[in-house]
Amino acid sequence: MTAIPRVQPSATAPTSSTLAGLQLAATSHRAVHHRWLNDFQTGSLFADPSAISDFAGSYARYSTSFPAFLRAVIDSLESPEHRELLGHNLREEGGELDDEMREELREAGIDPVKVDGVSHPKLFRRFHDAVNGQSADPRALRIGEQWRDAFLELLRTASAPAAVGALGIGTEGIVRDVYQQILGGLENHTTLEADDYIFFTLHCLVDDQHQLDLLSIAADLSADEEGKRELTRGALAALDLRARYWDRMHELAVEKRCALLSAGPVLVHGATA
Repeated sequence: MTAIPRVQPSATAPTSSTLAGLQLAATSHRAVHHRWLNDFQTGSLFADPSAISDFAGSYARYSTSFPAFLRAVIDSLESPEHRELLGHNLREEGGELDDEMREELREAGIDPVKVDGVSHPKLFRRFHDAVNGQSADPRALRIGEQWRDAFLELLRTASAPAAVGALGIGTEGIVRDVYQQILGGLENHTTLEADDYIFFTLHCLVDDQHQLDLLSIAADLSADEEGKRELTRGALAALDLRARYWDRMHELAVEKRCALLSAGPVLVHGATA
């Protein structure tokens, strides 16, 4: 799999013991280390050729709503500096690239022209359409919709530290670890072209910086014990919601796979088994 460089934290990136411990808890959570992700990465999930379409259709319900997630967190913030920092992230979600990001993309082997000005929901739609996500099982769509709605409700009703914990440590903080596993499955077990799944490759780059931005805000909002408790509560709530999403997708995949035990090798919608 193509190696994707990490964005190096700046000298001002927060390093408090609370944040460091919470980051470790996030990357160790079963939302990152899940059977569904392992099955996707190793290709065993594709024993059912509809599994990749189910994932694309389901995950689209969540992923394409990410600008709404960001806006909900921005609305919870009082500091103009914090709001502007996430406003920059929101503009990147809309496809805005600065010179530094263009250079990072070139270093990772991605032509900036292919993503410059293209919103991230549209980049995901590129993957969705390539694997026929429109044919996803209605049960998979409901799983994605329920996750999206629960997460948006969490962000809209949470305190500012909890909302930042949910979107920062509990989401952006694990994106690279999760998407690297998905990239492994797409690169090694499908016939898709790199442009088809550039959404995942791009997010392994840009979300490192997004995470640092959110960590900087988290450090400011967790200066007291109440802020630390709220930050932790939000992060763990987001991680639990994602883990439950993988649980339900895995349950659906197992149920459908049982009906295909006698099927031979297939090549459908880019997935090989």
